[in-house]
Amino acid sequence: MLANEEYSTWWLLLRTVTPSITSAILCFMGGLAVTGLALFMLSINSGAFLPQLFEGEWAVFYTNTILQPVLVAVNNQAVSFGFVALAWAVFGLVVYFVGAGIIHTFKSVRDSQHETQMVSEYQYQAHPLEKTVIGQILWRLLLGVVMVGVAVLAHHTMSHVIARITQVFNGELPVGASIRVLVSSILFWAVTLQIYVILLRLYLLRTRVFGEILY
Repeated sequence: MLANEEYSTWWLLLRTVTPSITSAILCFMGGLAVTGLALFMLSINSGAFLPQLFEGEWAVFYTNTILQPVLVAVNNQAVSFGFVALAWAVFGLVVYFVGAGIIHTFKSVRDSQHETQMVSEYQYQAHPLEKTVIGQILWRLLLGVVMVGVAVLAHHTMSHVIARITQVFNGELPVGASIRVLVSSILFWAVTLQIYVILLRLYLLRTRVFGEILY
């Protein structure tokens, strides 16, 4: 009885939508990585120039030790072929998981339709498992739509964040404003990733992911 009171439905729901320490740290690191990657890609597209946040010897060090090797690797045919092969492998893996998920879903529905339960001696009735399986499928479809909707709604903000990072890269903003833009970019990506972590928890019907799963 104590366990039921401690882990009530509302408590589990609150735990699901509340960021855990692990997910918060990982999402912050993800936001930091995305922001750094955006600056790095801008430095490559600008012709191997260091962002104007650095000058002098730092610029030479960055160009010679980081940008030049990356540009050489990108222009290498073997590396390019490897990236193409990896992209096709990831695409095939996604197609496989989608196909396997669809097949598993139909199999679960079909198996649930043949489940029965005994209500009394010599009397059976359809097991309520079918309703549970169908409800779970509809729930996951709804969350899939929500995930796509979040991406669509966040697209405008993403474009604005990238535009502001470009201004920082081009040296169009003072140092204070540049720091605020970079910090806001990190927080934006961290919050976006955290939203998807929460949606993933709801999709999997778990209260925690990233090593803090509670069944």
